Amino acid sequence: MGDLQTCSCRVDSIAEAMPFEIYGYAVTYNRNKKMSGEKGGVFRDNKSGKKFSKQLAELGDAAKGHCIQVVHIVAPTDLSKDEKYSKIRVQ
Repeated sequence: MGDLQTCSCRVDSIAEAMPFEIYGYAVTYNRNKKMSGEKGGVFRDNKSGKKFSKQLAELGDAAKGHCIQVVHIVAPTDLSKDEKYSKIRVQ
C-alpha cells in the first residue's frame, strides 16, 4: 500500500474555486490532448480546454498549501514507541 497522495481539503479547495463542469472539461482535456492523430487534434487545438487546464493546474498548486501533512499509518502496528509518530496528536 502506498503513501496517501492528497487529502479532501485539497479537493475541497479546488471545488470552491472551480465549478464541477469546468473541472470535468479540464480533466478531459488533460487526458485526451496526448491522443495522436486527428481525434487528439480536437483537444490540442481547443482554446477553452487549454484555459481550463491551466486554471486547474494553478488551483492544484495553490491548494497544496491548504493541506496539513498526511501521514500513512499501516495497522495493526504498535507505533507508540516510534519517534516518527510521537508528534502526532489525536484530536
